[in-house]
Amino acid sequence: MTYAEFLKSQGASDDDLKVLDTPIARKAWEAQLKAVNDAQAAANASKAKVDEYQKWYEEVAEPTAQRYMQERDIEKSNRAAVEAQLKSLQESGLIKMANQEEEEQNKNKGGNPPNFDPNKYVTLDTLTQVADREGDAIAIAQDIAFEHARLFPEKPLNFRQLRKDAVAQKKSVEALWMEQFGVTAAREARAKSQQEAHEKKIAEDAVNEYKKSHATSNPNLLIPSPSSNPFTGRLPSQVEKDTKPPWQRSDADLQNSRVNKVLSKHPELLQ
Repeated sequence: MTYAEFLKSQGASDDDLKVLDTPIARKAWEAQLKAVNDAQAAANASKAKVDEYQKWYEEVAEPTAQRYMQERDIEKSNRAAVEAQLKSLQESGLIKMANQEEEEQNKNKGGNPPNFDPNKYVTLDTLTQVADREGDAIAIAQDIAFEHARLFPEKPLNFRQLRKDAVAQKKSVEALWMEQFGVTAAREARAKSQQEAHEKKIAEDAVNEYKKSHATSNPNLLIPSPSSNPFTGRLPSQVEKDTKPPWQRSDADLQNSRVNKVLSKHPELLQ
């Protein structure tokens, strides 16, 4: 839509267009229109990034985490079943556990058996702790990715590089993420923005409700609103075409205008 078409849609006449549709006004209109289009394009791009991350989260991250957790639970269940079977066999006297044999050998020989290195073996408690820490790490990574997309949609997160930097600096991934991106300030700003939007909506709803319940025809009691016409003065369609502003009229014209105005009201002076 051109500037002239916009003016016509607002009720401007052809005479109005001659005054309003100027190069400067068109330039200002095009600049505002371009700013609106650029803002819409940026909003669409941000939304596309958020949708892309959401799709990755739902199709890749979440299923992967669920699979890891399921595999961990299955592994725990299998280990518990094996331990129960071994304990049952041990109690029935069919087999001896490695630790019992080790204790008997230590009693008999007064030390560890030859070529036995306990550091080569991983205990069940250690393995369980590693699995728990792995599950916690996956959950923390998911939380970080989700919150990062909400707080910084324009800043994609490279989680591999973040973890590499955290290891190099001997920090946790979450601590380094909060430090690099200023997460605390971003959280506060987002909470403040949400609170302001909430309060603004409450105020607007209150005003609208008041207007509905206190309708009035008195223009002096109406809530003021800005003018829809950005220009000052009267339009050519509202005044006579031959009327000139005072600063463009001569002293003689002003004097004749005053005389004619008096004579029009008092024609008896002409007699």
